[in-house]
Amino acid sequence: MEENTTTKQFEGKSNQGDIYEALDNAIEAAKQGLRTTLVEWTLSKVSGVYGGFVPARDLTVFIEARSYQGSGEGNEQPTVKGETTDQGGGGQVQVPVFLSGLVSKITGVDICMDGATHRLETILETARLKAGNDEVQKFLDEVSGSRQRVSIAGYPVWGPECVYIRVYHAAPLEETAARLGIKF
Repeated sequence: MEENTTTKQFEGKSNQGDIYEALDNAIEAAKQGLRTTLVEWTLSKVSGVYGGFVPARDLTVFIEARSYQGSGEGNEQPTVKGETTDQGGGGQVQVPVFLSGLVSKITGVDICMDGATHRLETILETARLKAGNDEVQKFLDEVSGSRQRVSIAGYPVWGPECVYIRVYHAAPLEETAARLGIKF
């Protein structure tokens, strides 16, 4: 980060011990706190509590963040994980996706090992979903298996074995369509 730009500290938590969830929560807090959709950040501290009679898996991360300014050199853009890639053709650009369909929970053994908890059955294919915040997780849990059509917005993530979408917004399809002025 540039030294002449003021940074602020933000915190993210996960009660499942998931560092990616905690980091996503911290980045989301930074985006809200800085009133921007694009932040540059540095991980400053990780702490947690694990174990006990009633098992605890609390994880907290702290990041130093500021609005993304870029280096002014070349075509750098930050990725979802805060690293930069050259957009001259060699790197990947993280582009949000917007999908609609029916949500169901992922049950049983999952070979993907990426933490995705739900599936979205679209008209074309099935997408794996991982909530980016507690509000999205609650909504996905509520509509799972209900046959209610939903819309989601998120970023594709290449996990260890499979691709999933880290969802930052989910809502009933009718609500999203109404906001966009679309009538069924």
